Amino acid sequence: MLKIAALACMFAAASQINGQIPSDNPYAAAFPETGKHWTSRIKWNNRVDALKVPGLVAAGSRVDSARLDSVMQSLSNAGGGVLYFEKGLYYFAGSIRLRSGVVLRGADPVPGKKQPDAPLVYPTRFVFPIMEIDGRGTASAESVKVLPAVAEQKSIFTGLDPEKNFGLVNLDINRAVINLRNAPLGQPVDQLKTKELHSRVLLLGLHLNNAAVPDPSIPTAVQSAAGHDWQRWPWKLAGTINLTAGADAVIAGCRINDQPTDNFRQNDFMTEDGMTFDGFDARYRFSDHPAVALNYPAGPALKRVKHIEVRGNRFFVSRGNDPVVFAGENVKFIDNQSVEIEEQENVVLDGRVASNKNYNALYGRDDLARPFDFTTRQGDTIPFRLIEPPRVEAEEKYPLILFLHDYTGRGGDNSNQMRQFVWQLAQPEIQRDHPCFVIAPQLPASEERWKAKFNFAFTWSLQACEDIMDQICEKYPIDLSRIYLVGIDIGADALFDLALNDPGRYAALASFGGYYRFSKQSASQLSKLPVQLTWGEADEWITREQRRIMTFDLRLNGVSVKTREIPATGKKCWNHLLEDAPDFFQWLFDQRLPARER
Repeated sequence: MLKIAALACMFAAASQINGQIPSDNPYAAAFPETGKHWTSRIKWNNRVDALKVPGLVAAGSRVDSARLDSVMQSLSNAGGGVLYFEKGLYYFAGSIRLRSGVVLRGADPVPGKKQPDAPLVYPTRFVFPIMEIDGRGTASAESVKVLPAVAEQKSIFTGLDPEKNFGLVNLDINRAVINLRNAPLGQPVDQLKTKELHSRVLLLGLHLNNAAVPDPSIPTAVQSAAGHDWQRWPWKLAGTINLTAGADAVIAGCRINDQPTDNFRQNDFMTEDGMTFDGFDARYRFSDHPAVALNYPAGPALKRVKHIEVRGNRFFVSRGNDPVVFAGENVKFIDNQSVEIEEQENVVLDGRVASNKNYNALYGRDDLARPFDFTTRQGDTIPFRLIEPPRVEAEEKYPLILFLHDYTGRGGDNSNQMRQFVWQLAQPEIQRDHPCFVIAPQLPASEERWKAKFNFAFTWSLQACEDIMDQICEKYPIDLSRIYLVGIDIGADALFDLALNDPGRYAALASFGGYYRFSKQSASQLSKLPVQLTWGEADEWITREQRRIMTFDLRLNGVSVKTREIPATGKKCWNHLLEDAPDFFQWLFDQRLPARER
């Protein structure tokens, strides 16, 4: 720990360069009309230049966390003052604890250069490690080379005991939650008296981004049990700034969440009902929570706070969030602005449920999708569901779709395969315009995929699918010129094995999120088969090069191929067809075998 004498030397050194370290009261300068104000009690003249403290800022602008804590503790013990960071980029590997009497201050902001009304630029920038969950997250070039990614959000925090005359001024802070609470996050502060809360807290001129406290209840017990313990969601009870204060606190001139760069997609995110979603439907957004949580949560017991001021701030939040959540009376809100961020909405709402549950249209509905079990000659059993037209007319023939599900549909419940893609065939407009039969078999959980992994070998499960089709075609009024193959993910990969095993049987093939490597001879056998290949624009498994090669191989051999990339989707591109590709079903049902091939 620094000695008091050493601090005195630093103050003396700072006094010799008064032109470089500001000593004014920045609140009084920003709001001169306020007059006498408690912020004058902060010791603005006691200034320490962070760059002149031995061992504090190392090469590469890395700040030594232990040294920083020691400096602030000594400054607090000496009566308080300002620890000043001149303009520049500073990297912090750990969290920062604030102390009574100490203000971390950066260089004064300057006007933006891009346009006349551009927001202020804060030349002193604090950068913390990026939060990355189980490999998810987008590492920013500015920090990943200096700071390794971490699994928990870093913070600038205080202890639970009341502190006073402290704060943060003129800082651009990236990836750190401001947590200045006298109680753990999420716990009410009603039981605390106002004198047990912080006081004389100044948060002025802060630019904050990419900071959100993860909800401690996500993943839920159900999600963890299913192997989704990597899932996270922003906590609605916590803000980017979290403060408990009984008296004399200011949050002013801050800009929060206007430039989030670290939002990340959580691919295969599972809600509590067992449905999994594309990463674009389950994005971790650093603006999807309040910007400020002030004395929150708390009930009616916390009333006697005084001189709490929130003024001149700009809060950017995702739709459905309050910019400020607070408790207590006598909180003044002056000239603040709230901006709702325009963005594609998540389908997953709070980490637990989805906003649209159409995917359950066929789930567990024995009346709409009849359950059966098929036993092969070898004694293997494969369950399947059969969807029938709402009304079967006499003498009428109907198309048949064989649908092969994705990896998440495997199992033995004869239900889970009905949640991805196939539910769309139960929608009223599809049933009205395109009545059809649909076979939806379920691959046992013991099998990794429908097709052989490395070479063409017709698997027992695909043979079972063909045998089921034979039975259905014998028993029901099926139009043999309109039998279609549709598959998603691992199901899409297997479609071409079926088509190559019986090239003249199918009227069309539709692959979603799949990839198939053709031999020189195999693709030529499909020259008369209309094919549609669909991927999500940001498919995280099938590269653009693989898509190009697959398409080229088919076209080179005379196959009629239609390709589609659905924007703002990843692997699970198939659940948005009714909105993003409404012409798909019309294309599918328009295909039929020529008369001579029926």
